[in-house]
Amino acid sequence: LEKKQLEISPRVGAKYFLSQEDFLTRIESILDEIQKERTEDAKSFREANTFFSEDYKDFQEKIEQGGFVVAPWDNTLESALKIQQETKATIRVIKEESTAYKDLITGKQSKYLVYFAKSY
Repeated sequence: LEKKQLEISPRVGAKYFLSQEDFLTRIESILDEIQKERTEDAKSFREANTFFSEDYKDFQEKIEQGGFVVAPWDNTLESALKIQQETKATIRVIKEESTAYKDLITGKQSKYLVYFAKSY
């Protein structure tokens, strides 16, 4: 306040120092820039930590590494519960309809591709 400056300091990245006069004219563009950087960081992280599996053994190995595993699901409680009991992973998002694969547990035709993940 003595310098009549404001500091904007996101958790990661550059700090911004603004005079009180510049604050109102520049804050929106600075916040947009910070938001864009965080969104890109999150997308990169998601892409680096999302895997695909259509084999249960492979699924088990990948889910232990952490992140998301996209896998076919036949839309039955039986297969969702078995995966949860054996791996602690649960369905987080139904990505899309897909009958191109077989369910990891039942071997039945899949109805969806879904994102599985473990809670931490």
